[in-house]
Amino acid sequence: MSTTIHPEQWKLTPKVATWLNQSRGLIEVGQLEGLSLDPERRSNIAMLAGTIGVVLAAAPRDGEMTDSALEVYRNDFLAAKRLRLSHGLYIHRQDPRYHITDRLIKLVNQPCDLATTNRFAQHMGVVVGAGEFKTIARSAPDLAAHSRAVTRDANVDNFNREDVEERARRAAAHTLDSKLVALIGLDRLFSDQITVLGSLYRDARLVWRTSYLTKNLNTKRREGEAIIHDIVEVAANSLGYGTTATNASHRAAASNLYRRGSSKEIAQSWRGYTLWAGRYLEAKRIKVNQSQNACRRERAKYDAYLPQAA
Repeated sequence: MSTTIHPEQWKLTPKVATWLNQSRGLIEVGQLEGLSLDPERRSNIAMLAGTIGVVLAAAPRDGEMTDSALEVYRNDFLAAKRLRLSHGLYIHRQDPRYHITDRLIKLVNQPCDLATTNRFAQHMGVVVGAGEFKTIARSAPDLAAHSRAVTRDANVDNFNREDVEERARRAAAHTLDSKLVALIGLDRLFSDQITVLGSLYRDARLVWRTSYLTKNLNTKRREGEAIIHDIVEVAANSLGYGTTATNASHRAAASNLYRRGSSKEIAQSWRGYTLWAGRYLEAKRIKVNQSQNACRRERAKYDAYLPQAA
């Protein structure tokens, strides 16, 4: 996840680029000296981001592909383009990386309850974030078989075959129940994140309307921005970017979100990033939903040993 640095450390750091490296591109407004935001005033994301961008670096952005104040230059912007980063998030089955990429979850032709399924190729892999792979990965039948085997090994001296069989199946049911709970929690997290991004996207479509109190909008801004930078991090890791290139990708995203230019350009950038991030979360939800369905099907085989999971 995106990290936060201590306010005093922020003040002592000499370069804004160093600040952004330490926070993985995430802007903490409370750590920006000279920023004056009226929390009770109504605002929109373009106005709020533009105000933060001015304080973030007094020097204006040099151009579309250069921002010397944030130490982001042409090659950095090219490497951080959303289309480029997407190559690290989605990997088709025909791509050689499909079989060797870490944390790759494969979207296969399995039942899915989500209407967004048709937006993504069936035989495509989606690279997920740290901590998510262990929740989504491993098929339900394989997980149940592993749990049964471990239980049988633990009861190797138990000569009551019926008792061992019951213990093994009960253990498999418990394992599947736990996996299902974890999958449901992950799906809710992704759904909540999509809601935040969707709200920011709609706000960015109305450049001249001020619908939110600044204090509420700023909370939502930070949440959405953290989601975006977390996805940038996943993509950069998947593409094999080193530390320097990864940091530059985060700074490029920050420059686009805050120092793009006019209010209209900033709003357009926020629409692009929130839409990009939302689609990625939808792709992950598809696999989570498929995994839930598979887990429920497998769990039904053990109804006689434990009450059915909710």
